[in-house]
Amino acid sequence: MAGTFKHKATAKEVRKMKQKGFDHDFEIKSKGILEIVGEDQGYLPSEVKVRDLSTYSGNGENCEKIIYGIETSNGIKGTLVYHEGDMEARRVLNFMANVKITNTKKIIRKEK
Repeated sequence: MAGTFKHKATAKEVRKMKQKGFDHDFEIKSKGILEIVGEDQGYLPSEVKVRDLSTYSGNGENCEKIIYGIETSNGIKGTLVYHEGDMEARRVLNFMANVKITNTKKIIRKEK
């Protein structure tokens, strides 16, 4: 997932988040821990907050996307991408179900 996206809209939105200071790429490991891609530091849902998010819905199956702008308890900011149909989608949803969402600006877009 780190910086490689199947859809142009996803990559574009992640770049926008990086311009806002969400400069790390996060992923959910198999044990349900959020980690910075390529690093060993892990975070539980209670140790992160969603500060920004964008959602997209397209015209076909498996097209919902959510880009989360996440801040950890020690101030690290980055993005976590949910893309319906991806292998990691269930992990992302399970983790995010327990994360506090505060002070966010939600952007909803329809892909063309």
